[in-house]
Amino acid sequence: MKKTVLILVIILWIMNISALTNWSHLSYRAFITSSEQEDFFVTHDDVYEINTSLKSGLKWDHLLQANLNKNINLTFENSLFYSEKSHELQNSFFNNYAKIKLSFSKNSHYLKLQYSNRWFEDENTKLLSIPGIENTSQQQTIHNTEFHFNTFWNGFRFQLSSRLRNLKYKSVSENEELFSWDNDLYSFAEILYDITDKISIFSAGNYKDDLNEENWFDHSQIDLGLRFHRRYDFYNIVNSEIKYFQSRSESIDQIHNFYAKLRYTKRIGNSLAGFVSYMNHSCFDTESKKMQRISNLLRIKAKYSYLTLHNQDSFLIAEIKINPENNGNLVSLGLNQYILWNIYFSGEVKYAPDLFKEISANLEYLILTGKSIWIRSEFTDFNVHPAQNIISVGTTLNF
Repeated sequence: MKKTVLILVIILWIMNISALTNWSHLSYRAFITSSEQEDFFVTHDDVYEINTSLKSGLKWDHLLQANLNKNINLTFENSLFYSEKSHELQNSFFNNYAKIKLSFSKNSHYLKLQYSNRWFEDENTKLLSIPGIENTSQQQTIHNTEFHFNTFWNGFRFQLSSRLRNLKYKSVSENEELFSWDNDLYSFAEILYDITDKISIFSAGNYKDDLNEENWFDHSQIDLGLRFHRRYDFYNIVNSEIKYFQSRSESIDQIHNFYAKLRYTKRIGNSLAGFVSYMNHSCFDTESKKMQRISNLLRIKAKYSYLTLHNQDSFLIAEIKINPENNGNLVSLGLNQYILWNIYFSGEVKYAPDLFKEISANLEYLILTGKSIWIRSEFTDFNVHPAQNIISVGTTLNF
């Protein structure tokens, strides 16, 4: 990782940089749980050393972004997470994620090349059941290499992307531990034509190639659809999409699928804005010859902004989600409030009847624009897991 950062710094120094963004987010985390079960979290033989006392952790996010010229942008991101073993709902308690992206844009053309790597420390990572892997396994590293291209020409929009994923894992059975690789190739292509400035038709294809010996998780999908976008004025916008897609896989029975989405966005003055959206996913059952509903999702969200003359707006925000098929019903209320002397208080309450209740609060002091120190508390009471509270103290720097 140090070599990657050094190489990136040298490249940025050699080339003519027109703009540079350096953003860093560092926090100390204290974790407390109400669990009294010592065996709630199981990783290795040291499970009995785990207790419910306060645990400490560290999280560091960093972004370095440079415009090498007016068309080329280079971005490096890194996220490091460490926490003492506890009952916290994490698959790994010591991991690092790094990503480097090179993008080119000119007129209506866009090209992106990207590589990312997620590393997991062996002794602080859980054993999991990973789809496509026979035995209980532990993730070691995940490599993702991606390519993305889109362009616009004479009313047509073309999009093409591909991603190669390489997962190194440790497979654990009763008698032995084996290190292996799981490899998958994902491909996507879409062509869209603007019939008018409001209506577009599109066709798309997805393909996942399981590059291992088994092809149980190979998957292909073909989409055909129609999109509508109408901006009546600054205060009223309507978006909708209807599509049919055919999915084929050894592990999927739903072949003929239908998807519909409708969204209405409304602004009232410069302070109040919100939207209402509805999504439906249904399929045609070839055996019963009937349409069957898979899921519905209704979202209503509104935001009221005030005290807009400070570095951050003060606002109230509310959202309702109704998604019973996926246990996705949710009600949330949040606020961001200027107090005095560049001090802000923010908080949020979330209630998902089938999953959890969550309360979070944050107190932040803006030293300068893009630079702050803060303290945050996040309490979550899960329906099927012990409640947990994470207290974080950190700083954000942007220069």
